Amino acid sequence: MQLAAHIPSYVKIYSPTARDEIAELEAAKEITLHPDLLEILIKLNAKKPTWRFETRVNFGAKKTLGDSLVPEYTVAYRSVMVWENSERLGNIIVSEGYSARVGKHCTNYYVESNRILKKRGGTHIMLTTKQASALNTCIKYMYSPTVLEMGQKAVEEARKVVNHAVSTAQSKLLITIGKNDLRLALLSFAAAHADTFNKVFPAHSAMFAEALDTKQDLAICTEVARTPLTYALVTHQQVHVFNVDGKLVALDDNDGNGLPEWFRRKMGLLKLVEHTQFVRDVGVRVSDKYYAIAMDVTKNETFGETK
Repeated sequence: MQLAAHIPSYVKIYSPTARDEIAELEAAKEITLHPDLLEILIKLNAKKPTWRFETRVNFGAKKTLGDSLVPEYTVAYRSVMVWENSERLGNIIVSEGYSARVGKHCTNYYVESNRILKKRGGTHIMLTTKQASALNTCIKYMYSPTVLEMGQKAVEEARKVVNHAVSTAQSKLLITIGKNDLRLALLSFAAAHADTFNKVFPAHSAMFAEALDTKQDLAICTEVARTPLTYALVTHQQVHVFNVDGKLVALDDNDGNGLPEWFRRKMGLLKLVEHTQFVRDVGVRVSDKYYAIAMDVTKNETFGETK
């Protein structure tokens, strides 16, 4: 494989890294530029000697040059990126095909530039079958950013960095605070200094009060959940008591005195509260029929044999 002798020094040939692309170029007899692309680049160089061109990844047309079992071919690039210093100005692409505009088979020139998008609205590509028109479009729309444009880009990039940093820090903080142990520790500390908290953060006093109420609810629920429980079922005004394994451990008698006094007292308290409400040292009323009663074994709050 070798480069065609007529490729100008201001055109850099794309160097692939993918294995299949490397193999394809190595198998080619010659690498060149599409003649119409070469012609417009020569004219552009005469007008814009500081511009440089780099062929793009597409290889373009492969022209078979032999009739052997392994034909030799030439890879002809059909597109380039246009650069000035370190700024990419746009792309130039040529293709061959039928053009309805001129009614015949011809070369189509595509000029791509972000400035075309700004000037013409919905597209950043200009298509023409006339080389002179493509040349003028390149000259008109391809140029390095102005100081104002670079300033606007600097502002935009700086804002992205700042906003990203703020967003990342906020997310990290919320994730850290969201960990249960730390969150409860912070709330407990604030609760221990409630007056100071409300004085320093008056706008959050209502939310803080709600958080304290919720913290209190959590403490009660957790305390009841950790206490040995018995479970009562009320059917036809008779109370059946079960242990955690669902075993019947007590049954009220017809006079309503068949259960221990401590049990009847706690269940009476739970009948006065709403469904799913917890009462410290007492238990929770699940519904009209179901109750969970907390037992204090240190006070001999237990049941005897199953009746």
